[in-house]
Amino acid sequence: MGGGAGDPQCSRQRRNQRGHWRLREIHVEIDEAIAEAYGWSDLRLNHGFHETRQGARYTIDPAVRVEILDTPRRSTKSVPRPRGPQEPEPLLPAFDDAVFPRPDALF
Repeated sequence: MGGGAGDPQCSRQRRNQRGHWRLREIHVEIDEAIAEAYGWSDLRLNHGFHETRQGARYTIDPAVRVEILDTPRRSTKSVPRPRGPQEPEPLLPAFDDAVFPRPDALF
């Protein structure tokens, strides 16, 4: 019984499906924004259902994943480190001569 157009169960399932697809769209937008931020605009991420160790998952193409992880030119080392207005001052060691805490040390 049930399953018709007015069935609340069907309506809930349709909402859940729409929610799942919207979540996938958001993941694609995030992945594309990250690729753009790293200067990888030449990559086609080819989102879709792909086999993973956990079974089929909605993710980027495995070949693209390998290229991102294994290609030196894709290394994050080539991305400039963001800097604020000034670098923080280095922390002073809490111990003098590595035996007793300095008198002004917090712990």
